[in-house]
Amino acid sequence: MGERCVGCHDAAYTSFAGEWTTGLDKQAAGAREALRSAETAVARERRAGRRTPEAEALVLQAREALGLVQKARGAHNPAGAEAVLEAVRAKADAATAHAHQK
Repeated sequence: MGERCVGCHDAAYTSFAGEWTTGLDKQAAGAREALRSAETAVARERRAGRRTPEAEALVLQAREALGLVQKARGAHNPAGAEAVLEAVRAKADAATAHAHQK
């Protein structure tokens, strides 16, 4: 971030933005981990010959949502980014639960 922001924001903003995007980066890491767990659970079910369409759909939705936040990094809408990351974790957790129900 930083250098790209200086064109529109003053230098004080740069340090503030760094702190706040670091927090979002930590939340994104947690969401990525939840998504990896869900992907692992779905893959395990597939290898066992069991289909989990609900879980697969949730994983796809979570993956797409996480991609949006990773691309934008929440720079202009941190509250929105936090909400999306929470949705990623919720969808990933639900996918994991669906995969384990089979």
